Amino acid sequence: GWTSRCQHAAKLIASVPQLEAYWPASFCVASGTFTCKKRAPAWEEASFWLTPERILLTEAKLLLFLPGTGSWPQEYTSLLKAASSVGYHVIGLSYSSYPFSVGASSVLCTASFPFNPASCNIDLHESVLFGNGTAHVIWSIPPSESVAAKLAAALTTLGWTHFMDQAGVDWRRVVVSGHSQGASHAAYLSVARPVAGAVLFSGPQECPRCASPWLAASLPSTPRRALYHLYEACGDQPYNQSEYCASQFGGGILAANLHAMGLERGLLGANEAGYIVVSFKPLRLDGRPYHNSVAKNAFTPAAIIALFPRLFANLTL
Repeated sequence: GWTSRCQHAAKLIASVPQLEAYWPASFCVASGTFTCKKRAPAWEEASFWLTPERILLTEAKLLLFLPGTGSWPQEYTSLLKAASSVGYHVIGLSYSSYPFSVGASSVLCTASFPFNPASCNIDLHESVLFGNGTAHVIWSIPPSESVAAKLAAALTTLGWTHFMDQAGVDWRRVVVSGHSQGASHAAYLSVARPVAGAVLFSGPQECPRCASPWLAASLPSTPRRALYHLYEACGDQPYNQSEYCASQFGGGILAANLHAMGLERGLLGANEAGYIVVSFKPLRLDGRPYHNSVAKNAFTPAAIIALFPRLFANLTL
């Protein structure tokens, strides 16, 4: 039923001035951007795992990484290997990400729930992460296909059951991470569950009204770090003014959201939370080059790869 729900959303969004371009009905049919046919390769790709290269942590910790929209874990191996190099067990998880971008989710939530878009945003996260979406959530994931269930299954298969408890995943031993949509889910997860920490790449990107309740609920006792590019659409000086963040807000969404979570720019000393903004030239300039350059192998220059171990190391408060 996804096609009909997608088309219904397109009709609703078309009635809101300046938003219709971000969810046209053509995205919902044939090989359109939001179709299952378009996104299935990413959902079906195998997850990726690594054991620690060396033990540098006082206790074993798991790094859970969630790829961005339409992406899969093998596109992020430089980042995942960096986490392994500083002592993490690593799982890059293939999961049932929604087939639309975070920007499109903000468009949907703003149009569908103009007086409370945050309820829609929370519903989407709860559906993908835990299979707890309400009856009206547009992207409904059953509990058995949720991130929590897929991670528990992967841990069991790998024999890493020391990262589990009687309820499933022992979130207290998990550092959550992700890029783009994956970073938004990881940020929400770091609020919804007592995780060991979070490392966010180009996220969370939600519109301010879409995420303000859970951003404000971020506990300072959970260490978080983040990295984004100066020129990406939700960055401080967006290069492409036609993308959602830039056209609707003029950029600066990432900084605003990270500040709302209690992060300050440039604070990455030992055991400190904070975020970094980079301006290095991407290796490739196709697609969304600045957005992809902070995490994806094909776009990430050596100068950014050199930052990865520092983002993951000593993540305690």
